Amino acid sequence: MKILDRMIGRAVASLPSRRGPVLSGVGADGLCVRHEGGERRSAWDEVDRVVAANAVELVGDNVVLALALRDGCTLVVPETDAHWPALVDAVTVQLGTAISPTEWRLRLLAAPDEAVELYRRS
Repeated sequence: MKILDRMIGRAVASLPSRRGPVLSGVGADGLCVRHEGGERRSAWDEVDRVVAANAVELVGDNVVLALALRDGCTLVVPETDAHWPALVDAVTVQLGTAISPTEWRLRLLAAPDEAVELYRRS
């Protein structure tokens, strides 16, 4: 069995990752995003669009924020992420035209199947 476990482990390790970029930090200067190739900083002026949506998952509903970055990367952050509170606050403060968390949460409650656009760069 140990040989089979090692063979399966090697086979799985050789597969390309299907995991997208991951938020690893939020600050006044921008977002820290971890990709397969490493970690990089994205300034707030690189955020082109922010959308909130309800995501149905196996264990229940979850609100997510999707951030479209200028380089074509889309970062999806669930409300269970450790950086969620900092991200929600920073989106409101750093992206001056973003709608408030209270407003977008009410919109999600009123129309749970629709995404709510918080911000779009002009």
